[in-house]
Amino acid sequence: MRGIAMYATNVDDPYVTLHVDSDEEEKEEIEVKPEDNMAVLAKIDR
Repeated sequence: MRGIAMYATNVDDPYVTLHVDSDEEEKEEIEVKPEDNMAVLAKIDR
């Protein structure tokens, strides 16, 4: 496996040009935006 470059993080890798903060990305996925559609379902048994 000669010639394979290994880096500790993506920040150290010169070929990775898009550095994404995974925590920030997760927050954006969870956040409810005004243009999001929502559906609410419920079932009540008596």
